[in-house]
Amino acid sequence: MPAPRILLRQVKDTAPWLWPVPVELRAGGLRPAQVVDHPLGWWRVLDAAADWRRLTRGDGTELADYLALCLACHHASVATPVPTDVDSKIRGHLWRLASTPKQLDGLYQLLIHSLQWDAGPCSRRILATVEGPISGHDGERLACLAGVYGLLLQRDCAASAQDAAARIDAELARSARLWRRDDWSLRDRCRLSAILAHNAGDVDQGLGYWPKQVVSPMMQTARQRWGKLAKAAAGPGSDPQVASAFAEAAAWYRGGMAAEGHRNYPLRAIPALRRHADFLLPMAPFLEEWGGILATHPCLNDEERVEILGGIIQATRAVAKQRGYQRAIRGFLDAHPHPTWILDRLPVACANILAEPEVADLVNASPQELEDQLCPVLR
Repeated sequence: MPAPRILLRQVKDTAPWLWPVPVELRAGGLRPAQVVDHPLGWWRVLDAAADWRRLTRGDGTELADYLALCLACHHASVATPVPTDVDSKIRGHLWRLASTPKQLDGLYQLLIHSLQWDAGPCSRRILATVEGPISGHDGERLACLAGVYGLLLQRDCAASAQDAAARIDAELARSARLWRRDDWSLRDRCRLSAILAHNAGDVDQGLGYWPKQVVSPMMQTARQRWGKLAKAAAGPGSDPQVASAFAEAAAWYRGGMAAEGHRNYPLRAIPALRRHADFLLPMAPFLEEWGGILATHPCLNDEERVEILGGIIQATRAVAKQRGYQRAIRGFLDAHPHPTWILDRLPVACANILAEPEVADLVNASPQELEDQLCPVLR
């Protein structure tokens, strides 16, 4: 498993603006597992884990501290250019290290405290709703709950298992209710479809960590109820309202948004994009405002703006059928006070890409034309 200092370094590399930790969030000498229970507990955990050597005592408490750190690193980085690779640990591997049902119950309570964590400071992919924010972070939480549920059943942690099941059912039902609302704008419904498709996939990944050698009736029922929601293949035990809502959202997503569901690898090569939380990537393809931020933000100089715009232009060739990078270019050029000046400073290769019809057409499209392209049938 990655050493704590390596995990912290990875978060600092992708989100350096999280440091220094605000004074009011300092851990004050407490252990990571002791500072989880706070809306910004993930930030406090990062501070508490800064000197891991003093935490290693050999009495088993390091497992809770390490789980807290992995949860915090994942929460802090999953919506940044380079997320930490701890998915398998927080969804399955660390839970299996619990030596007793009591220790597993304790780790589960730590997870429950982390469910309140606010993603606002570390994500721009959050959709405000009448039932509170919804985002891909909710899918990450569902994946952890689904992953640990099977082990809780296997270890006879009945109360914790029942609690986990209730929390999963409640979040899936909330998501379905939100999808059923008829007051979404087209853009926000597109965003919601992407969130629900992502979160259903996360549930499937969590289920994949269940013990293979034990198949109880409760596990079979739960797998039918929660599995494959985005594939219109929900089992007979699923809630019909939940299953149909997720199937519709997934169909909407496939109809216009799926090409945006990539990992944005080309943007990782642009270091300036990691400098400020304002540069966190929103949900594509609606990146016009993001492009405008990059064109005008006081933290960037003209040389960096040229580098960023050039990198985004190059990225249009790296991911087939996506539209987001072209829309970011549109927002950048609309917002920059001297767009001709900055275009003149781009490499010739970038100018050639901008002239290509498949790029130019999307850059020049109006917002209405973009929406018409996204969902011509489902709209």
